[in-house]
Amino acid sequence: MWRQCSLTPTVAVGVVHRLARTLVDRIGAWLDEHEQHPLTKREIAVRTQAIHKQAVPVWMEVIALLTEAADLGSTQIGRRPEEHSLALGAELVAGKAVGLLEEADRARLDNVSVPAAAAAWSVPDLVVEAERVLRGVSFDLLPPRASEVVIDLLDLAWEARHG
Repeated sequence: MWRQCSLTPTVAVGVVHRLARTLVDRIGAWLDEHEQHPLTKREIAVRTQAIHKQAVPVWMEVIALLTEAADLGSTQIGRRPEEHSLALGAELVAGKAVGLLEEADRARLDNVSVPAAAAAWSVPDLVVEAERVLRGVSFDLLPPRASEVVIDLLDLAWEARHG
């Protein structure tokens, strides 16, 4: 989506992150003024920093698909060199996504499996599937820092579809 404007991807991500942070700060200030909210300050802080427990399984599946794409791209570099840069992008996005997980969830990543049909998929197929899976989670359950991962994944999926 950012390809239609004159902002670079880095600037666009920075703008989105600053807007999200500003929104969270303003909501927190408003809640502090009115003191009529059911959430404590600690709960608000947790909601703005960590992935909600309902979104963790989806987030972990996205990571598994991106990791599979990265692994496939590195093993097929001789046969499909055109997919190598996409695989490197998948590895970078997966790394950022892992960074948003809590330590206990990171330890469970090895137990996450990809669909059996994924064995026949290419690197672009895996990236597009990761984007499709991510659409199944409400972005309200993700912290503002996840916006960078989401934007990067959408950009990667666009590249996978349009080369």
